[in-house]
Amino acid sequence: MTVENRSIKVGTIHTRYWAEGTRGTDVVLIHGLGGYAENWNQNFETLAMHHRVYALDLPGHGLSDKPLNAPYTMEYFAEFVHEFLQTLGLEHAHVVGHSLGGAVSTQFAIRYPQMVDKLTLVSSAGLGKEADLPTRILTIPWLGEKLMSPSRAGIKMFLKNLVYDPSLIDEPMIDVQVQMATQPSAQTTLFKTLRAFSNLLGQKKAIYEYNIRGLTQFSKPLLLLWGREDPIVPVAHAESLAKRIPTMRLNIFEHCKHLPMVEHAQTFNNTLLDWLAG
Repeated sequence: MTVENRSIKVGTIHTRYWAEGTRGTDVVLIHGLGGYAENWNQNFETLAMHHRVYALDLPGHGLSDKPLNAPYTMEYFAEFVHEFLQTLGLEHAHVVGHSLGGAVSTQFAIRYPQMVDKLTLVSSAGLGKEADLPTRILTIPWLGEKLMSPSRAGIKMFLKNLVYDPSLIDEPMIDVQVQMATQPSAQTTLFKTLRAFSNLLGQKKAIYEYNIRGLTQFSKPLLLLWGREDPIVPVAHAESLAKRIPTMRLNIFEHCKHLPMVEHAQTFNNTLLDWLAG
């Protein structure tokens, strides 16, 4: 899929983003840790047939600026999303966040509920303590950098672990991940981001308690989309939140790990479009 790369200055950050669609409502897609706009390759154009869709690269990610002095906390990213929407002139939008982007979307929605029409969290971080052991080990200074050098072989293995069917990870997908992971300062900002929300014990308590408490008081429609076999953030986090918030909607994809928008793209797109239209 080929989408025009656009650039906008958000505060001091030169930000790469995609924008397509001329009708419907505004939808903002927020990627996960180490991610970028291309993570939505199998969803973007389908969504843009019905909505005005935006996908951005967060600071420290993709082709956006990677300032080494930025804190890369959830609060920092949430405020950045707020400024991104303001810079584009968007007063409100549907917000869809994957993994780390889910935690960012949650904090944005809690801080600026008037700017969120509906909130969709996909395999979201920030909803419980548990995280997979490899991710926790990567939070250890020096060791994380040593274990996760951005080699093509390592990236291929990493991506294949994110999906139930490894054949879904093709060479073009690996090419993009290699390109992004080897951008100047990309590894430094990735680890800074990772360590801002997790440590060797798991995800940080202050973050997930804030998010859960905020979502229980969040009055806008809430949808969670999750893979049953997610090895990164367990589906139990979504099921636990559903018990706390009876009005929210939860869709669990069977035979699916951490990338439902890739692993079950057509069902994911249809589910999201139906949700946004409802």
